[in-house]
Amino acid sequence: MTKTFLLLFISVLFSSFLFAQDKSGTISGSVTDEGNQKIIDAATITLWTADDTVLVKTELTDKQGNFVFQNIAEGKYVVKATSIGHLEILSKKMELKAGENKSVGILKLKEEAKVLQAVTIANVVKRPLIERKIDRTVLNVDASVTNAGTTALEVLEKAPGVTVDKDGNISLKGKQGVTIMIDDKPAYLSGQ
Repeated sequence: MTKTFLLLFISVLFSSFLFAQDKSGTISGSVTDEGNQKIIDAATITLWTADDTVLVKTELTDKQGNFVFQNIAEGKYVVKATSIGHLEILSKKMELKAGENKSVGILKLKEEAKVLQAVTIANVVKRPLIERKIDRTVLNVDASVTNAGTTALEVLEKAPGVTVDKDGNISLKGKQGVTIMIDDKPAYLSGQ
């Protein structure tokens, strides 16, 4: 009787462990220049829901031009790649199933040719969404319309390399204990 109870307890514990596993997947790819196939590092890659075009996550390509979106829930998505001096490109619509790893392949950015007619100097300076500095990555919240009405934690969930788990713990490329700064002042964000 005791062995039967122990066996039943272990099987229930094991089955609950299987259901508790993370069912999220990954979407990856790389970015090159369409003309000379040159690798484009630090290109901004955004992941959007395909049906209602909601921004899910933002990443930057690494030095080899590769990017990976991790911990993505199942659904239909589109990937958009942009870089200075290039026209933006959208991937084909794809469906990600639970636990699946999908690749969009190589996104080829076409060089943007602009002919200047006249130069006008204006005082309005619009900062880019993401700025890479030597010691930090700066996310300019006001540069994206999709950030309106969201909390700081929701904005961080979309930031490149940042992961916010279900408990609100923040990690940067898998490393815990990162310092989040708002207006160059440390912000002590926690799960609450």
